[in-house]
Amino acid sequence: MHRPYPNLWSAMKIILVGAGATTREVLRRLGDQWEVAVVDTDLRRFDRIGAIREFEAIVGDGSSELVLARAGLDQAHAVVAATGYDDVNLACVKIAVEAGVIRVVGIAIDPSRSDEYTDAGAHVVAPSALAARQVEISLEPRRVASTAFAGGKAEAIEFYIGPDTPVAGKRLRDLHSETWVIAAVLRGDHLIVPHGGTQILAGDRVTVVGSAADFAAIVATFTSGESRFPEGYGRRVAVALSSEADVVSTGLTAVDMVRSTRADSLLVVQPETGRDTDRQAELDAL
Repeated sequence: MHRPYPNLWSAMKIILVGAGATTREVLRRLGDQWEVAVVDTDLRRFDRIGAIREFEAIVGDGSSELVLARAGLDQAHAVVAATGYDDVNLACVKIAVEAGVIRVVGIAIDPSRSDEYTDAGAHVVAPSALAARQVEISLEPRRVASTAFAGGKAEAIEFYIGPDTPVAGKRLRDLHSETWVIAAVLRGDHLIVPHGGTQILAGDRVTVVGSAADFAAIVATFTSGESRFPEGYGRRVAVALSSEADVVSTGLTAVDMVRSTRADSLLVVQPETGRDTDRQAELDAL
């Protein structure tokens, strides 16, 4: 059973598991009404975030019920599991959900495990998938912006309509889809709320809302075909890793990018010194 959520002026408690980059950014954004506890197995990592704001440092494994209890789980209104390991994060969110915490967020290091977080009752964020999507958007000039919502099941995408775009010159009534709708048309400085008779013209910027599962089909409809990334730059991707943290962030982002685009190979460059064999095996398995 969920505990009651306090009003906006009441003190609220949050537990951040993992004292890494995600926790550092969360600490910078939290308001003064939050009482913060940070859990990590490495005491030295607390020093790197200590100057941002006050928090209670709990040394221990965030997948342990006893450690989370020491951090004040019974009083927590939010828990964020943000270590570099999915198994730890998943164990943490399951404990938090079972304890009745209102807001539970898990960071999915491997995007393919996102459903496990959702099934556990947590809100999931997959940084590597989000980063890959933003890179693809920035390199695909006709896709102006993209935002996921409804728990990642839906997507709002803004497209620039070029002269060779398949929908250019067509009216909405001629476009039939069960999985997407055109929600808005920006023509110059004029915003149009479209209807069946609205004609899509070259130069328009249209906002399409649809199922995230049909993302590729939507792109094919509103660009000159399928996504051109990375063909304009070559179809082989290389990524240089300099630390263990790079494997978690940059490495897995590159893997996700290759999987979701027309790239056909990935070269990973990593110095022999400081190489983490477990992380290397994880990349090889992907």
